[in-house]
Amino acid sequence: MKHLFEESIYARKQLLETVECDAALQAEMEHAVNLIMHTFQNGGKLLFCGNGGSAADAEHIVAEFVGSFCGYTKGLCALALTANSAVMSALSNDFGFEIVFKKQIEAIATDKDLVIALSTSGESENILCALQAAKSIGAKTLLLCGENIPGVSSDGVIAVPSADTALIQEMHLFLGHYMAQCAKQYFSEEEKNG
Repeated sequence: MKHLFEESIYARKQLLETVECDAALQAEMEHAVNLIMHTFQNGGKLLFCGNGGSAADAEHIVAEFVGSFCGYTKGLCALALTANSAVMSALSNDFGFEIVFKKQIEAIATDKDLVIALSTSGESENILCALQAAKSIGAKTLLLCGENIPGVSSDGVIAVPSADTALIQEMHLFLGHYMAQCAKQYFSEEEKNG
């Protein structure tokens, strides 16, 4: 067991070191933060979606934007499209699972919003449909995925340089915390400076 633990720690250290030295990924992160700030400054909201562990991560990240993350208690408008089980099950049953996010985006998104999709593979059909639906409305899009970048149009793509699902999801959560921290600190400073 100790050997497995050490291997797990080593894999995470290696990924963090890779990310730390990846100038292109850091530029994509800066672009993502700018997309988020632009969304809030223009009265828009963040809409998150994902499947399985990525759904849980999406909901976790939403909680950081809405809650008192980093000491800034004012909530920022963010929603997880995975959080309403009645909507998810109704849409799955009536139309098919591939459109569970698409239908919600069509119902509630505007051209001021940013749709943030989490997908370790980048190939989930419902995620690709969600991004296409957002683009057709005029909303901005951001995809967090693993090293396999899908051939889908998105305003930003943060590709974690790994094929390991667990490592990709952990890095997505880290990046989500970072994005929320940037937004919270910015608006905290704005509030102080009046």
